[in-house]
Amino acid sequence: MRVLKWRQVHAWRLSQHGLSPRFSSQDFVQAVTRTGGIQAQVMSAAELALCTRVEGLSPHDVKAAIFQDHTLVRTWAMRGTLHLLSARELPLYVAARDWQHTASWSNYFAEFGLSIEQQEAYLLAIPHVLEQGPMTRLQLADAVAKHTGAARVRDLILSESWGSPLKPSAYRGDLCFGPGQGKTVTFMNPEDGLGNGSQSSPSWRFRK
Repeated sequence: MRVLKWRQVHAWRLSQHGLSPRFSSQDFVQAVTRTGGIQAQVMSAAELALCTRVEGLSPHDVKAAIFQDHTLVRTWAMRGTLHLLSARELPLYVAARDWQHTASWSNYFAEFGLSIEQQEAYLLAIPHVLEQGPMTRLQLADAVAKHTGAARVRDLILSESWGSPLKPSAYRGDLCFGPGQGKTVTFMNPEDGLGNGSQSSPSWRFRK
């Protein structure tokens, strides 16, 4: 049996998390893949976590990776909280979660008066309307309500600032966070960035 000293254990853990040695700026996506996602409920905390692990990385570089280069994506993932994930691995996370229209979500939607048919129409409408581009929560609520013909869908989307009504769409891979408009968040269809033909784009509609 091999015996390890605590300093060896600590060194291994630090290396696995990219804390010592740190990743080079060319390999910064590994800081996300190696850790299985970076918690991003507070975006400044995610930027700090990445900049701590990557030499010469700045918060501007993190935003560029999400909204310009599309190598990272910010979405609801593990534990229903926001994470930064590698764009290449997003389909893997969606498949691993294997979202289904479960009874708990059906009951949640039913509290807003949505029938099973309206629930399905709601979920299908979100990626469709987001093909128009990033939308604020209010814009998305209006567009989905118009598309489905169900006015109560608007109230559903606007009912919680934490975004619970939108999480099923994120789990399905139909919605992620878009570039902010001042202090207002936006949402976008992952295909807008990840299906742009770049080398980082996954074969997105694997689950259809």
